[in-house]
Amino acid sequence: WYQRRVRGDEDEVGASASLYGSHSLKYCKDPVQHSQFQLHTNQRKRDQIVLIQNTIRKLKNTFNKEFDDVHASKRQEILRVSERTERVKQILVDLKSDEKVSIPSFKSIEMPETFLVVEDSEIP
Repeated sequence: WYQRRVRGDEDEVGASASLYGSHSLKYCKDPVQHSQFQLHTNQRKRDQIVLIQNTIRKLKNTFNKEFDDVHASKRQEILRVSERTERVKQILVDLKSDEKVSIPSFKSIEMPETFLVVEDSEIP
């Protein structure tokens, strides 16, 4: 059920998605799960359910961590670009130019903490 691939000096153990049932092994190393072809008894099925729930929890945590990392990185980049944009605006004022420069910011869909917040302007 497992396939072994050799990449340089390290062995990488992976599972065929058609036999394993998903690609979650890439993110959560859990070789305890049974192959879908070995689930004959009720106890094994119950055990597999618990193992899958554990894998789902690990996948959610992994996704949330990666999302937070990317979100923090984007926040830093937006701050860096905003500082440069302010400098560009000052240069345009010095040059007496009428060009508009937009300041980058997060869109509302990119801020999950604001999804459940209702603004006064949204209430009729």
